[in-house]
Amino acid sequence: MKVNNQYDVHIVSFNLKNSDNQEVYKYVIDDDSSEEIKLSCVVYLDSSFENKTIDYSTYYFYLSVRSINSNNDSPIQYQVLQLDKSKLSESQFVKLNFSFLAPLQANSKDYSIKSDQLVGIQLSCSTASIQNQDFYSELDKGIFLDTAIPVEVINSGK
Repeated sequence: MKVNNQYDVHIVSFNLKNSDNQEVYKYVIDDDSSEEIKLSCVVYLDSSFENKTIDYSTYYFYLSVRSINSNNDSPIQYQVLQLDKSKLSESQFVKLNFSFLAPLQANSKDYSIKSDQLVGIQLSCSTASIQNQDFYSELDKGIFLDTAIPVEVINSGK
């Protein structure tokens, strides 16, 4: 796990909830259904953030969800939030809301996820859009959260 946090983004709160608004502590993979997981966090962007992004009017927050220890390390799901710097509140707190579906199938041809493995969640901030030729290196520099949650596979014997 790595946290480079080039832009000094500070996490104030973080939670994962399911569609019933219950906290999520496992990434449950059920071949019969999928469930939306909502990731919500509040970040604080201090004067250091302002100084490091002074030449940019737009910045981006990225969510990457990936399987750890599977046969494929590329993101399972990926999202972006584009924010206009002029709309940053004076309090410098920003609420970030993402949602993603759990699961993909446990035994697809590209991913073989088993119980006792982990699903990685990364949050990153960048001034680079996905069209930028240096996007991936810029994305890595801006990682401010890199964590993992355990996997539970049910109904995978079909």
